[in-house]
Amino acid sequence: MNRIEKTILAITGGSHLSVHALMLALPSLIPILMNEFDIGLDILGLVVTISAFMFGFGGIVLAFGLFVFLFVVVFVFLLFFFFFFFFFFV
Repeated sequence: MNRIEKTILAITGGSHLSVHALMLALPSLIPILMNEFDIGLDILGLVVTISAFMFGFGGIVLAFGLFVFLFVVVFVFLLFFFFFFFFFFV
């Protein structure tokens, strides 16, 4: 790996770590946030629920998009391979 690839990997890994650290630290921050912003547990719970739902929904959408992309790539590759084999070896 060269220097640029290592930098990209470090930035990606660090941001992935920060997302998981926030998800782990959020329950312990709820009492502090309740006192700081003077809101009830119901409103804060709704905000955290919406945040977690959007986090999961984004993962589902991206996973589906990746699946469709890979399916198209494999399909095009197999189609190309079939025609290549058919025209040159039959």
